[in-house]
Amino acid sequence: MGPKATKKKYIIGSRGSLLALTQTNAVKKELEAATGLEFEVEVIKTQGDIQTNKPLWQLKGENFFTRELDEALLSGKVDLVVHSFKDLGGVRPEGIALAAVPKRNYPNDILLIKKETLQNLPETKKLIIGTSSPRRIYLVEKLLPKLIPYGKKIKFETAMLRGNVNTRVQKLQDGEFDAIILALAGLERLASSPDSKKELKTLIEDIDFMLLPVSEFTPAAAQGALALECLKKNKSLFEKIALISDENSKKEALREKELFAQYGGGCHQAVGVHVRTHPQGQMEIHRGIKEEIEISQSEFVSHKNKATLKFSEEDSFKAFIGLPPTKALKEEKETFLYDEISIKEYIKRSPAPLDAHFLVTSNHCVGMLKKVYNSGTVWASGVKTMMTLAEEKFWVNGCADFAGVKEIEHFSRSKFLRMLIDSECDWRVLTAQGSESTFAPTISCYKRKWKKATAIYKKKINSCEAFYWSSFHQYLAFIKEFPEIKEAKQACGLGKTFDEFNKNKIKVTPFASHEEFKEWFYEQTK
Repeated sequence: MGPKATKKKYIIGSRGSLLALTQTNAVKKELEAATGLEFEVEVIKTQGDIQTNKPLWQLKGENFFTRELDEALLSGKVDLVVHSFKDLGGVRPEGIALAAVPKRNYPNDILLIKKETLQNLPETKKLIIGTSSPRRIYLVEKLLPKLIPYGKKIKFETAMLRGNVNTRVQKLQDGEFDAIILALAGLERLASSPDSKKELKTLIEDIDFMLLPVSEFTPAAAQGALALECLKKNKSLFEKIALISDENSKKEALREKELFAQYGGGCHQAVGVHVRTHPQGQMEIHRGIKEEIEISQSEFVSHKNKATLKFSEEDSFKAFIGLPPTKALKEEKETFLYDEISIKEYIKRSPAPLDAHFLVTSNHCVGMLKKVYNSGTVWASGVKTMMTLAEEKFWVNGCADFAGVKEIEHFSRSKFLRMLIDSECDWRVLTAQGSESTFAPTISCYKRKWKKATAIYKKKINSCEAFYWSSFHQYLAFIKEFPEIKEAKQACGLGKTFDEFNKNKIKVTPFASHEEFKEWFYEQTK
């Protein structure tokens, strides 16, 4: 007998939209490069593609974009299928296995809006946002008034938007909506293919955008990820497909699906879930509403358990938070001490107005932006700064969220976003005097100064068992003034401050935010 014959060509099942075929062909190319085998794409129409006159959550049943692909795989008509992972139901048919999740780049939702509409915002009374997702509908009403200039006087309404990506963008251009919300990942895949990019380019003329922050406008579970499935019994093919899987992307998407299942799953649920891998653990974010109960949770799940603390009962303050004093509740003031010695001295001189992409690192830089901004995009370090800029009538294109400037660097490499902004234009980082950035040249907006602490404040500081720092500069200044606190527990967020602590080999515990730090600290005092 001769050698056992091997299959010469494998058939990939795919939906027939431009986006589905673009991403499936990209997978085909990647598989052929990784395995040396030949693959062919076969188009299969699904119920979700055919029925576009109703929102998905109003259709009967589930698996609207996957059922026909599942049947083709189980019957042997195709050897493997490519799904948008977010379309997969929680329970998969018996015999089908998840073989790979290629690297996921952009899970964010993106708001697309005509530039003409932006110019008319000061006089706008109502904006109609195209989306059929219960999650997006809820978050539009909750967040867009805070993220869009003049948003507090604008009435935001949503209207049903279905169809493939091309159809949706065309409806925006045709004036059926004032803005629409899509997944950035789909647009990015279209922009990554020469053929689909050409078609996309004609659709986005005179369009502007806002990347919606995942920490608040949290995406659907597994949004932006692809799922490659084959039959469990086809172990040889499974192993070949697995060659293009990305471990972090697979882990994140599966965890998001697991968390989403706690809310009942299904496209009718108005809940977003996002998981982000970090060297020290992973961020887990939940946002939405279920049965009229608001869901808002951000947690950093560390590889190591966060240490417990021992307290002395006579101390009135237990923990420090490196933010200015706030109008905190009385019980909170008995637990937390704020930064009362740092001073920001604003720099009066500024460069001539610039055409650039501006990253604004804090609220203290907004005044300088007003002086130096001539044209270009505006980005924020976090959601609060993004909201402050919106109040000051700046259209903000996105923010670094909890991930630091590396998130802005990641966005700056997006093929789709580079179609909408001047990719040749320089970047500038607005920050404190003396701060450096590996991303772009800086513009100094203020000087950091420190006033001498009173004896009472010093006593309170020395009574704290844990410190949450808003910057590494702040930590250094306090250590110089209060050397006794060096042995206390140090904590911070996940961005630049955390990187600086690590670079200087100082032990620090990362948190999702100072709010999570407060929750953790309350737990310690129980």
